[in-house]
Amino acid sequence: MTTSRFLLAIVLCVTRSVIAQEYKIQMQRPAKEGQRFQLSCRLQETRRTSAALAGRTTPERQTNLVAELDTLVEVLETNSKGRITKASCTISNCVRVENQNKRELLPREAVVLASLGNGQSQFQVKGKSVDSDAKRILAEGMQLLDDTSKEEIFGTDKPKKVGESWDVNPEYFTSVLRTQNLEIASPDIQGRTTLEQVLKVEGVDCLELASKVYLKKFIPPLPEEAQVQVKQAFGALRLSEKLPLDTSMNALEETMEFDGTFIAQANAGPSARVTTKTIWTIKSALRRKYLK
Repeated sequence: MTTSRFLLAIVLCVTRSVIAQEYKIQMQRPAKEGQRFQLSCRLQETRRTSAALAGRTTPERQTNLVAELDTLVEVLETNSKGRITKASCTISNCVRVENQNKRELLPREAVVLASLGNGQSQFQVKGKSVDSDAKRILAEGMQLLDDTSKEEIFGTDKPKKVGESWDVNPEYFTSVLRTQNLEIASPDIQGRTTLEQVLKVEGVDCLELASKVYLKKFIPPLPEEAQVQVKQAFGALRLSEKLPLDTSMNALEETMEFDGTFIAQANAGPSARVTTKTIWTIKSALRRKYLK
C-alpha cells in the first residue's frame, strides 16, 4: 500500500506540473534554406446553389472539388521573416478525385518550382504554369503567402497553460477579409483559441491549438452591377494545429473547416425578386514530416 501511494503521489505531482506549465504561443515559424519536409494535403470544396421565386424552387446545383497532394519540399529561398519565397516540390501524388476515379493533375516525379512574387503564389513545371486545379491544391499545401495574419488573428503574446483560451482579434481579421473583397464589421466576428493539450506527433512534442470563429452579416464579392438585398449571411470556421515545441518546425498537422450560407434577393433585372441560396463547405487537412 505504501509503495502504491508513493507512486500515485509521483504521478499526481508530474500531472500537476504539466498542467500548470505555461507555453509560449508562436504560430508563425521561420523556415530555413535547405530545409526539407514531406508534405501531404487533402482539400475538399463543395458549393450548393438553389433559387426560389414566388414559392417555386429550382433544383439544387452542386459543384465539388476534391484534390490530394503528396510531395517532397525543399526550401530554396526565404525572406527576412523566414517565410518561404521559393521552394522545389517533387511530386509523388497530385490528383483530383472525381466520383470513384482519380484524375492526375501532375505526373509522379514532376518538379514544381513554387515561388512568391508580387503577393501572388506561382507554381511552374519546366517554366510553364500549372493548371487551376493543381494550383489550388499546391497553394493550400505550400501556404507561401505571409501568415503573419494568422499570428495576429489567432495568436497571443502571453504564455498560456493547457486549457486556457483567448479571444481572436476581430479588427485584424476584418482587415484581412477586406483585402479578399469580403465585407464584414468587427462586431460580427466572434471567436476564441484554446490550448487544448500537449501531445506527441510521431515522437515530436507539440502544442495542440483549436480555434472556433463565427462570422455574421458578411457580404462576399459581388459584381459591381449586382443589385441584391442580402437576406442572410453567416459562417463558421474551425482550425486545429499541432505545433512543435521546437520552433524551427511549422505545424506537423493542420485541419480547417469552413461552413457558410449566403441568401440574397435580386432587386432589378431579369432575376428581380429571385432569391438565391448558396451553401459552401471547405475542408482541408495537412501533414508535414521534417527530414534531417
